[in-house]
Amino acid sequence: MLPKYRVVDISRRLQVGKPTNTYNSVRRLELARITFPNQNNQIAHDLTIMSHAGTHVETPAHMGRNGKNVADFAPDTFVGEAVLAEVTHRAPRGSVSAADLENATRGDVRPGDILLIWGRYAAEDRPRISLGAAQWIVAHQVKLLGFDSVDGIDDDAHDVILGNNIPMLEDYRGLEQIHRLRVFLIALPLPIVDLDACPVHAVVLEEVVGG
Repeated sequence: MLPKYRVVDISRRLQVGKPTNTYNSVRRLELARITFPNQNNQIAHDLTIMSHAGTHVETPAHMGRNGKNVADFAPDTFVGEAVLAEVTHRAPRGSVSAADLENATRGDVRPGDILLIWGRYAAEDRPRISLGAAQWIVAHQVKLLGFDSVDGIDDDAHDVILGNNIPMLEDYRGLEQIHRLRVFLIALPLPIVDLDACPVHAVVLEEVVGG
């Protein structure tokens, strides 16, 4: 019998004029209704959105024109087994170390895993991923790094992660709903050529005990 899963939405819901990220700022999101001549029963919209609005994937192209962009990554980069790393024990506005990640994941990070870092903090108190933690992530061959804010990583660590062609999933929410250490993540961006980042609808599949 196949295992049963529950689907947990970890994305930020986007609405025109409403905050789009951790810090309640409003990044550009506009909808303009389009009508079709002689087809009054059909509508569409022009959509204008900042590439870093809401829950989004950021790629090395964010660092410069020569980096890999959203369309350069295979879809399975953004789909797969994920390990949760809760770092709530860290002091507010502190640094997340390699030892923190080793302990939070119980040493169970495998090549090709996705790593989702999170904590029970107010937005302004979230700790940041340190350079040492970034080097640990690279050494463990993580394929996608996630954290629950828009700036949850130090600048030098940011450069190490993207410099090693590891995209980042930023500003998700709701991981406190998850009870298992390992889950399955789906966070697919649109494959738009030359785009540095893209909003995603990120969901976690958690195996149901006894399913």
